[in-house]
Amino acid sequence: MSFADFQNLLVFKESFSDWGGSLPIAMQQAPVGVNTASAKKQEKIDVATMHKPKPEKEEVMIDDGSGKLTIWRFEEFQKFAIDPKNYGADEISINFIHNYLF
Repeated sequence: MSFADFQNLLVFKESFSDWGGSLPIAMQQAPVGVNTASAKKQEKIDVATMHKPKPEKEEVMIDDGSGKLTIWRFEEFQKFAIDPKNYGADEISINFIHNYLF
């Protein structure tokens, strides 16, 4: 066997970690805890608890509605203030801008 054939055989054997016989490569085991994840103890899972409905969360209001609201309508690029007693009246095809101060 020539030296080139011997090298090709070694390269072929290196592709398989479980090849029988002696290989000129060394397989190292990485120490646990260094660049590897450590196993955690599995805790028992209570499936019945998972099927219980979650408790309702209390809704937290960001604003109590006591702020000042101002509404304007726009027609022909002109801004017109709307009287507060008319707030909520539906007007179709009119552009509005709302300003609410907390």
